[in-house]
Amino acid sequence: MQTRIEQHPAFDVVGYGVDSRMDEASRDIIPKFWQQYLHGSQRPALNALAAGGAPSVEYGVCHCFQPGSDAFRYVIGIRLPAGTKPPAGAETATIPAGEYVVGLTDPASPDNFPMAIGQGWGELMGNWLPQSGYVSTGGPQFELYDERSDPDRAKLQMEIWIPIRKA
Repeated sequence: MQTRIEQHPAFDVVGYGVDSRMDEASRDIIPKFWQQYLHGSQRPALNALAAGGAPSVEYGVCHCFQPGSDAFRYVIGIRLPAGTKPPAGAETATIPAGEYVVGLTDPASPDNFPMAIGQGWGELMGNWLPQSGYVSTGGPQFELYDERSDPDRAKLQMEIWIPIRKA
């Protein structure tokens, strides 16, 4: 996994969310939610509002972490053009400005892409972060899916962004 540290400005992701937990029993919630989003009516509803009719980037945002719990909210969405009214049932996840570690997942076939995403999270949280001299701020974390994540490609990649500060 390639990593870098980057400053990023604040922005909002508008999309659809699901409650999840960081435990073994909940590990299929987010992949199933992505399948519902990709093959249901939610993605077309957002695409209709995106500049040019389709977003160039989609996000998966982990936020609303519950203190003392492993519960959080996961939102799949896009950045809408300024002044655009979100579709019915959509919610907004605000990503604060700050310093982030960015991990680029290793290239994976479409069938192995979900596993590569999980491995990327494990690498960043379990290996990079403890050895880096940084700690997570506990704020919203996000996944960035762009042209490298296009399912028509032979090998897929995505980025994981975790807010950090010096330990």
